[in-house]
Amino acid sequence: MPAGARHPAGRAGLITAPAKPNCRKLMARNDRFWRKADIGRTGAERPLLTYSGHCRHPLIIAAGYHRSGKPRLSRAPMRLSFEVKGIWIALFLIIALQTASAASAPLLDQGPKAENLIDIGGRRLNLECHGTGAPTVIFLQGAGSNITIWKKISSQAARLSRACFYDRAGFGYSDPSPRPLDLINVTNDLDALITAAHLPLPVVLVGHSLGGYYATTYARRLPSKVGGLVLVDPSFAGQFEYDPNPKDKAVVVAEFEDFIRGLKRCATLARAGNLSLAENAKCFTMPPDLTSAESGYLEWQYTRPRFYEGSISEQLNFHPGADWTTSDDEEAKTLPATLGSIPLEVLTAGVPETNPRKSDEGNQNFAQRWRRGHDALAAMSTRGENIVVEGSGHAIQLDKPDAVIDAIRKVVALVRNEK
Repeated sequence: MPAGARHPAGRAGLITAPAKPNCRKLMARNDRFWRKADIGRTGAERPLLTYSGHCRHPLIIAAGYHRSGKPRLSRAPMRLSFEVKGIWIALFLIIALQTASAASAPLLDQGPKAENLIDIGGRRLNLECHGTGAPTVIFLQGAGSNITIWKKISSQAARLSRACFYDRAGFGYSDPSPRPLDLINVTNDLDALITAAHLPLPVVLVGHSLGGYYATTYARRLPSKVGGLVLVDPSFAGQFEYDPNPKDKAVVVAEFEDFIRGLKRCATLARAGNLSLAENAKCFTMPPDLTSAESGYLEWQYTRPRFYEGSISEQLNFHPGADWTTSDDEEAKTLPATLGSIPLEVLTAGVPETNPRKSDEGNQNFAQRWRRGHDALAAMSTRGENIVVEGSGHAIQLDKPDAVIDAIRKVVALVRNEK
């Protein structure tokens, strides 16, 4: 089954950036963004970057999954919001790009290097590690995102311990997978990577948005291999179970379907070799402040069909469709319900999201479900806690990077003490 195919049982979703309380201001920023991106669209024709239909900052576009489960565009890998009317994919890429200029030490090598491409059994995944010490800390970004979303914290993380960043199948420099990108297949790949790269156990996993769902799943499946977890505004099993009314549900489904259509369009163009930096067909945009390594990495990703196919597959397995079911959640039901006494830090964005297309009741129900879901995640371990990061949107590693570093430092210290 090709990577972009729909899993027989489900669908998926994306992630976007931190929500902004004032939607009018967001719309103004949205217009400015499209002018800067030189997309040539004006007024109502410009896609409003949002996830789950919630208001979001225009410059947030690296896909990932978000709280509400709606497809969003992330600043670097956050949620993917869709108020998409056509070509919101440009959003997809901007976030990852913008994150790139935030850090001091290089996060990426120049081009795909043989030593970074780890064979996991006929396919290779790109793995870039920095720093020394144990435990090894592995970072998992949100849906449709890439490793540049961690740039604001990568240098500090590498000073705490060995920090490893990897591209999931089909993203960045990693080879695509012939299987659907669902919970089981993604965490199987992660386990194969840890084994093939000879990363010492136990590891600490840091997951953002959909990456948090994957990290939690890996720990539930293979608890002996995980020393601790840091979940950054993570997605979770059952996050869509907040019973939106029929009108709100229709908004979520329509936005998601628009988003998938856009991804398919860009995948078709990439397959035909019709995407390049000069001719991006409004599928992506590149910021001006990238290093040559970052620019090469993102160009490699955005001009190849496997990126769009992989994004589609993640979304179709995570995000609910018209029947309001997801295959990822069905798989999660088969896993152990607790995480024992593992050190577990959950970080929740303090800025609630709102979707102007949804009812006030629908927005409130979603926000409450998001908070309760994070409390439930923390309760899976006797040493779990949920910390609300005030003033931050979904992309906490961008909005409040010190909060993420503090959580990593705490978990790493606890793991070391146990040794």
